[in-house]
Amino acid sequence: IISAFTNLIFGEGRFPQIKVDGYEQAQDFAQTLASVQRLASKMIQARNWGGAMGSVGLSWCFHDGKPKTVVHSPKYVMVHDWEDRDDLIPSYVTEIYRYYKDEFDPNKKAVVRNAYWCRRDWTKDADIFYRDTLVTSADPFFVVDEEKTVIHDDGECHFIWIQNTPSDDIDGETDVSGCYEQLDQIDRLYSVLSRGSILNLDPTLVLKVDREKRRYQQGVRKGSDNALELEKDESAEYMELSGASVTAGLAMYESKRRAILEVAQCVLPDSSVVAAQGLSSLAIKAIYSPML
Repeated sequence: IISAFTNLIFGEGRFPQIKVDGYEQAQDFAQTLASVQRLASKMIQARNWGGAMGSVGLSWCFHDGKPKTVVHSPKYVMVHDWEDRDDLIPSYVTEIYRYYKDEFDPNKKAVVRNAYWCRRDWTKDADIFYRDTLVTSADPFFVVDEEKTVIHDDGECHFIWIQNTPSDDIDGETDVSGCYEQLDQIDRLYSVLSRGSILNLDPTLVLKVDREKRRYQQGVRKGSDNALELEKDESAEYMELSGASVTAGLAMYESKRRAILEVAQCVLPDSSVVAAQGLSSLAIKAIYSPML
């Protein structure tokens, strides 16, 4: 679902073009900035994260004379203060997360995996980097990395906060809001269908023989090269799942799948069916109207 919406916005031939009416040089400059920093791929990543989590953060700067945009996961970002809360323009932002690094410990004489805090702040006057801090039981003490920190005095925070859909909360809604319980149900249903179908490929042998007699017999050999010796009133047969249960399960799966797509207003038509029917552009646009 998330990928479908992303492809609709930033797919092949659909990436928005930057236009500056009456000023071709400015338009060319802006388009070059987008091209140099690979803005298309960055926005695809941002749209995927925003669609999955409801919001996404983007920071921008010039590094060694080249424009640069970095996508930030909202679960690691905290907006402390807003320049304009209604328009979601931040003035002070912190990103902090833990990562792991394999290092040699001279005391243990072995390679150990250590956890580090990584922190970065954005203010209206500076992009502040901190040195990575080892995770311990005590509260972390962050030291500013003077070499990486940049004082730009732009009066503007180099961080953009984007909601996936408009919301009164800081975080917007995800592409699958309202579908989480149904997604859990469809996962369980497909798991049961898969497990039952796989186990049914190796059916259980049922022997209808005297219990006392079976106690003294050896294990049963199956296959065309082996034969079972049974008494007159005894029998053997395989116990298998009926095809009706699998068919009913698949029908229920498809029903729940359509319900989830309807709630998410996501259209995923079968490309082979669309091609076979030879639908016009107007018909295809009507099909995709909920997503549009």
